[in-house]
Amino acid sequence: MQSSHRLLRGEFIGKQVEVENTGIRGTIINETKNTFLVASGKSRKDVPKKGNKFMFNIMGNNVKVEGNDIASRPEDRIKMRIAKKWKARISD
Repeated sequence: MQSSHRLLRGEFIGKQVEVENTGIRGTIINETKNTFLVASGKSRKDVPKKGNKFMFNIMGNNVKVEGNDIASRPEDRIKMRIAKKWKARISD
């Protein structure tokens, strides 16, 4: 669970991600308040955070994150405390 909390407050750029129910997989190359830019092969896709679920593989564990919970500016999210609602929604 500790790695999950670090993931929520940490940097997403450079992480491998799979967007649930869309077939989009790749590396996050940019992040804004509302979107991730995911590079997969030669294509790049803007993926909205809200309404999507993201699967990250952290140290061999799959961590699923609700996009609505991370829909904030990266610099603001890093300063946030981990809310109880996030703890309940993170699945290791």
